[in-house]
Amino acid sequence: MTIKQKIPQEIQLTIKSISEDNYMCCIKHKITKLSTWFLFENEMRLNDMLKKAIRTISIGYNRKLVLHGVGFKADIINETILSLKIGKKQPCDSIIPESVHIYIEGNIVHAWAPNVSVIDNLFFKILKNKAIKKGTITTS
Repeated sequence: MTIKQKIPQEIQLTIKSISEDNYMCCIKHKITKLSTWFLFENEMRLNDMLKKAIRTISIGYNRKLVLHGVGFKADIINETILSLKIGKKQPCDSIIPESVHIYIEGNIVHAWAPNVSVIDNLFFKILKNKAIKKGTITTS
C-alpha cells in the first residue's frame, strides 16, 4: 500500500487489515493528543481521508460567535464563564466546558475544541437565551 499524503513527524499512523478489501486507519497527534480513526477500501480513498484527518487532529475545530450592534460586550470571567452583555440588560453568562478554549477579538468570540459538538452545544445554549434577540449574534 502506497501513501501519497505526507505524514508529519508528530503524527502516529497505524493501518490494520480488517478483511480482504477493508482496512482501518488510526492516527494520533503527539502534541495535541487528538486522535481519530476511519475505515477505507483502497489506497485512493485512504489518501483522501488521511489529508482531512491530519488537518483535523492537528488544529481541532474552530467556531466563532459574531456580535452585531452597539452595546455588545463579551468577557471571560475566571476562565470558566463566558459573559455576553447586550446594552444595559443583565449579562448572559454561560459556563465554558473544560475542553473548550475561548478568546475574544473585538466583537468576535472564538472557540476551539477537539470535539465540534461541544462548541455547537455551548453556542446553541447562548443563542437560545431570551436575553439575546434573534439577529444580534451569528455563528460561523
